Amino acid sequence: MATMRPHGRSNVLTVPAAFFLSFCALFSPLQASAAPTNSGVCDQRSSSPGVDLMLVIDRSGSMGNGIEQLGVPPPGKLTRLQGTQQVSTALIGRMAAVDQVGLVSYSTTTSFDHALTTDKAAVTAAVNALVKDDDTYAEPAIRLATQELVTRGRAGVRKVILHLSDGFSRGNPIGAAADAKAAGIEFFVVAIRDPRPTEGTGVEILRQQATDAAHFFLVQTEADLFQAFDIIGDQVQTGQLDLLSHAYGLRGSGSLLSRLNVTANVNDMRYRYDESLEPPLRAAGGTRSTVATTVNAGLLGGTLAFRANVITSVATGKINGTTKIATTNAQAKITNLNLALLGVPVISADVIESRTTAKATSAASSASGSSITANIRVAGLPISVTIAPNTTISIPLVGRIVLNEQKSGRSTRAANRTVNFAHIYLTGLITGDLVLAHAFSGASCEEGLPAFPIGE
Repeated sequence: MATMRPHGRSNVLTVPAAFFLSFCALFSPLQASAAPTNSGVCDQRSSSPGVDLMLVIDRSGSMGNGIEQLGVPPPGKLTRLQGTQQVSTALIGRMAAVDQVGLVSYSTTTSFDHALTTDKAAVTAAVNALVKDDDTYAEPAIRLATQELVTRGRAGVRKVILHLSDGFSRGNPIGAAADAKAAGIEFFVVAIRDPRPTEGTGVEILRQQATDAAHFFLVQTEADLFQAFDIIGDQVQTGQLDLLSHAYGLRGSGSLLSRLNVTANVNDMRYRYDESLEPPLRAAGGTRSTVATTVNAGLLGGTLAFRANVITSVATGKINGTTKIATTNAQAKITNLNLALLGVPVISADVIESRTTAKATSAASSASGSSITANIRVAGLPISVTIAPNTTISIPLVGRIVLNEQKSGRSTRAANRTVNFAHIYLTGLITGDLVLAHAFSGASCEEGLPAFPIGE
């Protein structure tokens, strides 16, 4: 008998199931590698984040047929095995860094193609290396997947088997699935319908393996196959948390205003946490205060004058794995501000301040923002302390200034908010733009991170 290996192909099972289980009891599994941490904030389905998933894939000779017809499929259409490889690799690609996946395949014999691992690329390679073979014996493969989850699956983590086949199997796969479910394993089944009348029994055998009707998918077309795996992915994938807060005092563009972009003035702060990476990225923010100097720069015989006493920027985040709530905050503040361009007073204030916050929970994400000011003047004229979002004021020979500029992004499970206290768009003799007191906060549980605007 060939040696069973947790990595690579080894056709090992041509013996009765009872002897197989005795063999597994003697087999000493490799120690599971340490899995990445996960906050659990974005996980809607389990109090303990993460999932251990074993794929059980039929690679019998009939998997060389087309999904929608018998025989070699026409050009542009997939064989059943090719379709299975595509949807399986897509599912693996969706899984969170904390999730583990492994692979067992079968025909007349069973192969332990890959042990449970967080190395998604390795399992993807094993899936794509599958080749159709001979007859269909699912029972030993199901029992091997069960053994892997029971012995090497992590304590307190969801354990799932996903079995894909195209029909009748010899042995007792229903009994093997029942044993898996009795061990607390969720059992998904995707059945590719074979049009031959004798294969109707095979569909029923597969149906009885599933945990319930919601865990069973009957596939008759390529579109059905992809849709089934999309639905399963939504149910199996662990949510990944992505937080970002970002704040700075000012930033200018254009030949004149870019001269303000010295470190002391910009005063960049950023907090970042991203669970889509392995290990999760945690870049801490904080608070920074700077006494800014007067800047004088000439262009076309004019002068840019910028003065401020203190520029403060703050970026923070907090994750509570117990309450499953994550928040991130940003704040930018300038005191005793005075900005003039070409001798024209643009903006002055005792205080300008922008604030943003974003929150993620297992149910939804939200974001908000606001601005605060005291004794503000634009073009020398006093402005109400209460400034509506995106209030625009035109300044002759200069351009326009947008006060309390706010931008937001929102989807089902991601939200972000940007607040610029003032965004000056120069369209007169001098062109460019200047942002004063910028704050950004975002929180996301969406697939495909990061969910934040480029440049934020």
